[in-house]
Amino acid sequence: MSNNLDFEYLYRDREEAYNELFSLVKTDSLNSNWKIITTSANNIKLIDELSRKLNIDYELFFLDEITAPNNNECVIATVSELKDIVIEKNLVKSFEIEEDFIYKEAEERYNKNILTKLYAFKNGKSIENIEGKNIMIFSDGCDIGLNIMCAVKSLLNRKARKIFLYMPIISQDLYQSLDMIVDEIFVNRKIADFIRTSYYFENFDDLSVDEIRYILEQRRNIEQ
Repeated sequence: MSNNLDFEYLYRDREEAYNELFSLVKTDSLNSNWKIITTSANNIKLIDELSRKLNIDYELFFLDEITAPNNNECVIATVSELKDIVIEKNLVKSFEIEEDFIYKEAEERYNKNILTKLYAFKNGKSIENIEGKNIMIFSDGCDIGLNIMCAVKSLLNRKARKIFLYMPIISQDLYQSLDMIVDEIFVNRKIADFIRTSYYFENFDDLSVDEIRYILEQRRNIEQ
């Protein structure tokens, strides 16, 4: 829950932000060759509704951040559920961090965090059937670029045809960086002096584990 007392929020909640964002989806060319991916578990209810409306499959895609030694607030790399890694090389160089540390941490976080989520929410299966697909990535926002860059790297390594990124809000600087690695970005707001995603929402509460699991299980039951 955001608590900025003297601030006019951009959005009341995720639903308001995503309803605006969904209006940017170009539906005229969508078919079975498209796939929706969300990197934000807390938007899964909204993504599930969009998926049903468009009749397009979706998946939750897991990522985990690797932080610097002795500084848990400084993210230096991200690992994906497909074990791809993206490293913030400037930070690694300035802190003189050995790459062996990053790869060791990536393996540990994959085994401890990502695998746990895969079994909890996706029956232990990582994302499949990417080759030749047009991918729409949805995310609540992007406080750092590494997470989206890692997701894009994983999808491109699995030969995704095209990648389109959708986010309610993003910093202007990050928009320019990500625009170079995806085919197109769709955003509601580009913010010059970006603080953090949750700052711009009056209500940014998380879904419970049970809520997320229920939505995904219901979806699997329909597909069967």
